[in-house]
Amino acid sequence: MARETGPTKADLTDTLDQIADLAEEALDPELSREEVVGKVKELADLASGEAEEEDESTGDDE
Repeated sequence: MARETGPTKADLTDTLDQIADLAEEALDPELSREEVVGKVKELADLASGEAEEEDESTGDDE
């Protein structure tokens, strides 16, 4: 029986890189409060794994 494993090291590295990029974007002093909140929500979703699930579910519709 094949056992499902968690994310690979490459997947985790990619996620951390995306989090770092979003954090850098959120620190832009030209962003409005609403834009900063949006970036922080994206960060939270990405860190919790919800962003991946949304991407996978929307990818099937195309």
